[in-house]
Amino acid sequence: MDSRAPELPAWLGEQLLGRRLVQVVGELDDAVALRVSAELMTLDATGSDPIDLHFASSGDRLESALTIVDTLDLLEAPTRAHAVGDVSGAAVAVFAACRLRTAAAHAGFQMREPRATFAGDAEAALAWSERQTRAIQRFRERLAAATGQSVDTIAQDLRRGRYLETNAALAYGLLTASEARPRP
Repeated sequence: MDSRAPELPAWLGEQLLGRRLVQVVGELDDAVALRVSAELMTLDATGSDPIDLHFASSGDRLESALTIVDTLDLLEAPTRAHAVGDVSGAAVAVFAACRLRTAAAHAGFQMREPRATFAGDAEAALAWSERQTRAIQRFRERLAAATGQSVDTIAQDLRRGRYLETNAALAYGLLTASEARPRP
């Protein structure tokens, strides 16, 4: 099954950007990170009105997620995330980096450790492993800061692949209480 989101027609993409809405849909990879970061920077440069991000995304590519997180950190315009479907893996960190976080009634969050593959000699693998370990720690710390959970709790939940429905995500701190729309 192909987890990439279909490309939107250009006219529809323009309409969404005109409404300051960015979609983070499908597999979160380098191409999606580049598109989302470019759209966010463009919208930030055009005004200070809030930027809405709609999420239905998964991804294990930590570097792609951290690229968007770093971009979000640089924006002056406030950001609001809304989960319209399931958000999982490294995409959860991108979601959590937004100031306001809400979810549709049937959205959910799959917390899991980002995965990565590497090919190279032993020395390069060791250096890569050390960088990856530091990046995963930053990922955990970022989620802990956003949710109010301890880094240890976040690490344990990521290891066991904890799934949070909307009500549980609200109680966990992944959603902001002021805008959440929990399941009935």
